[in-house]
Amino acid sequence: MGRVLVVEREGDVAFGLSLMLAVGNHGTRRVSTGVEALSLLTSRRHFDLVITSSNILQGEGIELLRELKKRKPNVPIMMITSDDISPELEDTVGVVIQEPTSMTDLVESVNFQLKKR
Repeated sequence: MGRVLVVEREGDVAFGLSLMLAVGNHGTRRVSTGVEALSLLTSRRHFDLVITSSNILQGEGIELLRELKKRKPNVPIMMITSDDISPELEDTVGVVIQEPTSMTDLVESVNFQLKKR
């Protein structure tokens, strides 16, 4: 259905997210940094959605997420987190999914975002 860019520093988490999305018939590409994500999104590659987690903020900060949104405003960004986030960050990412989440809830959230496009 959709092409999803998974931005996650922890390889096993990125792999798990990709498997869940594959069950929902979504193709994925995994990267481990916001810089890599920005590079892919500004290349000729097409993505329908970006999924990241709050741990991506530890090294690069909200600035990279803002830049992703600025360069590709029509590509929704979803963040998976167990933390409380600021309203400013929520406005930047658009969709926040609280952990723990089930595969069904994740796929349904992705499908909903893709239908809105």
